[in-house]
Amino acid sequence: MLYRIIDGLVDSFFPILADFDDRIDELEDSIFVRADDTQLQEIFQMKPLLVGMRKAVTPQRDVFASLMGA
Repeated sequence: MLYRIIDGLVDSFFPILADFDDRIDELEDSIFVRADDTQLQEIFQMKPLLVGMRKAVTPQRDVFASLMGA
């Protein structure tokens, strides 16, 4: 049962991370062609979302690490 819970948590992050990865690639490409303020604004909007994901994932990582050590 614990495996299914962990697997579900991990799987739920992959689509979100894939979307971020794709968008970051698009931003990089467009910045090299022609940089403008809209790209900078989007980067600043993405940052709090990534910080929020980190805050959600880090405690889970710590719990799983302690379980693995037990």
